[in-house]
Amino acid sequence: MRETSGERPGTNDQALSTAIAAAGVPVVESHDGQPAFKTEKGPCAFPVAVCSIRKAGTYLLAGVLERLGLVNTDVHAWTDGFSDYRNCTLEEKQRESERLVRHLPLQTTAQLVGPGQFIVGHLPCDDSVRRSLNGFRTFFITRDLRDALVSHMRFFAQHGRGGPRTPEWKDIADPHARMAAYLAIHGEEFLQVAARMAPWLREPGVLTVSFEALLGDRGGSVQDAAVHAIAGHLGLPGAAVGLLDDVLGSPTLTWSGRRSNRREFWDDRADDFFRAHGGGDLNARFGYDESPSSNEPRATSDESVRLRPS
Repeated sequence: MRETSGERPGTNDQALSTAIAAAGVPVVESHDGQPAFKTEKGPCAFPVAVCSIRKAGTYLLAGVLERLGLVNTDVHAWTDGFSDYRNCTLEEKQRESERLVRHLPLQTTAQLVGPGQFIVGHLPCDDSVRRSLNGFRTFFITRDLRDALVSHMRFFAQHGRGGPRTPEWKDIADPHARMAAYLAIHGEEFLQVAARMAPWLREPGVLTVSFEALLGDRGGSVQDAAVHAIAGHLGLPGAAVGLLDDVLGSPTLTWSGRRSNRREFWDDRADDFFRAHGGGDLNARFGYDESPSSNEPRATSDESVRLRPS
């Protein structure tokens, strides 16, 4: 992804103010006199975006960035809006998400993110998003899609997310039947969102990090390399020592109480659905073993952390 000097993209001030007012988005004045989500400036000369597969450690990486001194805008963005989690408790974020939705194009949302601040989201890698994030330093987080689906199901069930059809499946006693019912309603859309994110893997200047690397599944050396790569991507290489010690296990917005165990929920029905909707091939693109007999996330390559040259 092309980068600028770190200054936010130029815009018509009146047009920006009008868009913000029409959307009812509260803003503050940043250090450079521009409207912003927050006033504080982090240690970087550029804004930062975390693009992640759903349930792939979005808020885990957010915690890492905060401990590196970056400012969390508490904004979860998508292409035509965002969740405004500023000044909310964890419970409000989890259970009152619809109340916190703001409708604003990503191009405008991005202009409210200052140097050393970051936003998160499950953003597709397309021309419009690339233009909106021009000048950002971007991360992409992957996870074995089968584990991500299980975790997503558990999160929806626990916090009442997923729309009016969630009650149809969330209380099914048998965990395999519950998973199958969830997939029938939400699985195809989940995989479509993930597919639209896959081009981030090839986007110049984007650092890809796997959830499994951050959790230490692939060994301490890979975990350390991931943390150092994150800090290095931000120009803060000396700040990585001991960074994960107080991040792992801390409650986050989408934390469901414990790490998901795929064996508990995944059976042949789930695997048939997954393969029929392109999940196996997509998982392979992300670097995971697509064998249905593999119950643990297993990489097909050593690229748990990779940066495409700009």
